[in-house]
Parts: sequence; C-alpha cells; structure tokens
Amino acid sequence: MFPEGCVLEKWKIIRLWVAEGFVQVKQGKTMEEVAESYLNEILSRSLIQVADKAIDGRPTTFRVHDLLREYISSKSREQNIVSILHGGEMKWPNKIRRLVIQKPLGFIQEKYSSFKYLRTLILVGVEYRDLRAIKELVEKCKLLKVLNLEGAPLETIPDEVFKLFHLKHLSLRKTMVKIIPKSIKNLQNLETLDLKHTDVTKLPIEILRLRKLRHLLVYKYEDILDASFYKLQGAKAPCDIGDYLLSLQKLSCIDADEVGGVKIVKEIGKLTQLRRLGIAKLRKADGMELCSSIAKLTNLRSLYISAAEEGEMLDLDYHSSSSSLNLAFLRTLNLRGCLEKVPEWVS
Repeated sequence: MFPEGCVLEKWKIIRLWVAEGFVQVKQGKTMEEVAESYLNEILSRSLIQVADKAIDGRPTTFRVHDLLREYISSKSREQNIVSILHGGEMKWPNKIRRLVIQKPLGFIQEKYSSFKYLRTLILVGVEYRDLRAIKELVEKCKLLKVLNLEGAPLETIPDEVFKLFHLKHLSLRKTMVKIIPKSIKNLQNLETLDLKHTDVTKLPIEILRLRKLRHLLVYKYEDILDASFYKLQGAKAPCDIGDYLLSLQKLSCIDADEVGGVKIVKEIGKLTQLRRLGIAKLRKADGMELCSSIAKLTNLRSLYISAAEEGEMLDLDYHSSSSSLNLAFLRTLNLRGCLEKVPEWVS
C-alpha cells in the first residue's frame, strides 16, 4: 500500500491494522498490543526487514523486500484486497475496498461510481492541482474508515472530511493545516488523529466529543539554529481532557500550560489507559504535580518530558506518603531540560 522503497513506521502500521479491523480482541491485551504481536511474528519469519531500532533495541521502522512487495501487490490485485494507482492503465474492480493513489487525481473522476464501497483511501504525492479532486473524491466515499492525506498541500481540512461518520483513522501529517475546526466533533468514531508536523498549536474544545479517540499525535520540532536544545512544539489541550478522552493510549505532545485555571498536568492523571505520553513546555513549578499524575498511569510504556526553555530546571522529585511512583512497564524515558539530580523513581 506504500511506495517502493518506503520505510514503514511500526506504530503507523499498527494503527492502520486496528482501524481496518484486522486485529482480533484478546483478553488482557489492547488491540495495539495484539497487532504488535502480529508484526513480531512477521518479523520472526524474515518477511520484513528492520530498518531502525529504538534505544531499547525494539524495532521502530521496517522495509519490505522488493521481490516480496511485488508478490504482495500481485496477490492484492488478484483478490481485490487493495488497488494501487501509480501510472498506466488498470482494470477497475466493481467494488474497490482499499485504494492507494500515487498519481494525479484528475483522471479518476469518471470512476467515482466504483468508490461507494471504499473503506480506505491513501493519497501519495498529492499536488496543488489535485486539491479540488480530493474534495470531490472524499465526498463520494461515505463509508471511509481510513483517510491518509499525509503530505498533501492542505492549509485547511476539507469540509467533506467531517461528513465521514464511519472514519476511524485520519492522518493529516506533514500538511500545512493550522486550525482544527469545531466540526471535528462530527467524527464520533475516530480512533486516531495524526497531526504530526503540522502547524496546529491548539486543540478545540469540541475534540472532547471524540470519546473513542485512542491516539492523538500533535507535535513538530521547531527549526532553531542551536541544535543542542531543539524545541518540541506541542499543542494546547482543552482543560477537561481528563474527564472525556478516557480511551487515549497515546497523547503526544501537549503543552503543560495552565488552561482556564486548570493545570493540564493534573488532568493527565485521569487518563489511566495511556501507554505513551509527551509533555512540552514544562515549568519547574509544575514538576511535582506532573509526577503525582504520572504515578496513576500504571500502564505507561513511554514518557517524554521537555522543559519550557533551555535553562529551565526540571523538578521531578516525587514525594507522597500514600503512594510511590512505580512505573513497572516504562521502557523509554526522554527528558530534555536541566536536572539538579536524577529523580529517585528513575532507578
């Protein structure tokens, strides 16, 4: 489904599998954990190759061998699993379920009748001249569950997107989108919202209506001359996030700013399903409050904390007579800022 030679991100693939409904529920495991076991099984059979690993040695990206990719593509066409357009003529199935477009969109307008059953739409290499065609195409695909507009030259999200009631996965990664409109509340079944490397700096209060949201990715690295302390730009979250988005497993990255008199770092403690958390712009005064919240996140696997400024001190000592900060499942910890000493709970 991705271009030849493309490096596949582990968690992007996992989220797509879950949205597609490929993952079976197993007692005691999240669907993402089950999907990860599927991926590990494929890796153990050498059907994919590890491209990169995390600090802890766990694979983060993969490549598919060109010969295997050709075989998969051939079988996908034969069984109508996925249709890939990358130039040249092709025989259109009567019912297209999954479509990857790697060429200009204008030529497919006469094929819209084939798209009413479409569940997955992935666009690659979209150009400005394609924007009108994107809107028309999305409007015809009422049953979409997965919409990937990564890298498209979009400054605003087409209104047609917010009419996709069945949508579970929406990627606007690497677009020029700045604002998430109030109509985001219409996507009641959304599970993944990928806003990485966009210009979104604030999430609307309407996002709290997305009770099924499991993965909220909204951050970018700011371009600065001094790379010794690169800034991670997150987004301001609504003050009641801890009362509504209780299904969140990944939240990265939100600003630690106070919103409406409510400390976001305190709200985080209510999101007990979190596996991955990223916090930006943390002030020294909020460090202990953040630790109190993190103590409640017993499922946490990955934690990223960035200070507000290069010289900002991170005070992450945790003191409580009623509980200890025991992050038994934590695999990765990334702290960016100044420490007077390493917090005791890290050991």
